[in-house]
Amino acid sequence: MQKKAIEISVIIPCYNNESTIYRAINSILLNAKNVVLEIICINDGSTDNTEKIINSLVKKHSNLKLISQENIGPAKSRNNGMQEASGQLMLFLDADDYIDKKISDLISPFKTCDKLEILTFGYNRVNNDGKTLFNTALDAKDYESGAICLDYLLNKDIGLTPMSSIYKTSFLKEKKIDFSSNTNFEDSYFFLKALSKSNHIKSSTLCYYNYVQQDFTRSKSYSKNNLIERCRLFCKILQLIKPVSVNFNNHRARFFIKTLNFIQVKECYLEVQNYLKSKLKNNNKIIIYGTGVSGQRLLSLLSTQNEKQIFFCDSNRDKNNTYIQQTKVVSIDNLNNHINSESKIIIASCFIDSISVTLSKLGYSSNIKELYIDELFEHLKVNS
Repeated sequence: MQKKAIEISVIIPCYNNESTIYRAINSILLNAKNVVLEIICINDGSTDNTEKIINSLVKKHSNLKLISQENIGPAKSRNNGMQEASGQLMLFLDADDYIDKKISDLISPFKTCDKLEILTFGYNRVNNDGKTLFNTALDAKDYESGAICLDYLLNKDIGLTPMSSIYKTSFLKEKKIDFSSNTNFEDSYFFLKALSKSNHIKSSTLCYYNYVQQDFTRSKSYSKNNLIERCRLFCKILQLIKPVSVNFNNHRARFFIKTLNFIQVKECYLEVQNYLKSKLKNNNKIIIYGTGVSGQRLLSLLSTQNEKQIFFCDSNRDKNNTYIQQTKVVSIDNLNNHINSESKIIIASCFIDSISVTLSKLGYSSNIKELYIDELFEHLKVNS
């Protein structure tokens, strides 16, 4: 009897994942009813019991394959898995994550739309106990270009990850899309590359993938080179969406705010401080809108500019006339008593769109000073 064609290949790179690999594989097997699939695990030189656990499962499941290799990193490991894949579709799963929805529901859109190249979906961020910390649900939409889809995802504040999508294998191979090994952001670059080459994309309302919150990842390294690389990635994203985005400048400013959380080492601090000095050299009164982590990080970066008067503004009336890090907070209702034509408001929040609208309605549009990631990137390049 002729074997059925493999509908989907699930690729799982593994490195010292003995505590989670069984859960990852089992989550696929449990949700694979009525689906012809293969699971390809790439053991990337693990020194614990990861390989032993996978081998025990290989003996029980004929659709589970194991590739063992010396340690070469997750990017090359995924590429090796892609080369071995024979499914019509492709899904990537990290060894410490898992799924909890029927795979057949994710395959069905490809059966009804032959041109479909990418199906992207929401995900849950969970802790190690399986408790959902938050989720990112998408609308059911069709996109005629990757740029339009990317702009939509950015407006929803969705992280760029290849794991929360299914890809048509022939599309990936025809467009020569793979993972770059010369970056700490190989996941984001893969997804960006795929979107940039696709004209047939759908988003699903399913929150299908479960990301397990980790304390530290390689992509959160805090060196100056890593900061430059992060800025470069954001600029490539902006380059793709610029022709279609109506919120382009807000994305530029939001990426800058997101980057503040990765400015940890002295050399990064100094470079960003110099950028801020050049942007704010003619403004002696600075109002930081937002008292959260980003606002406080911005305050610390501005703290060396002793000649400037700096205070916080917040929408919460209860914070009026309170102090954070010895810096006064005024509510937005009382902002008029603390601002003049020379004052500049820096929005230290990712909700730049709605805050800008609120400030403009109150007559402060000319006071808003936006800091842009592409400008920071140019500054870093010149001084690197």
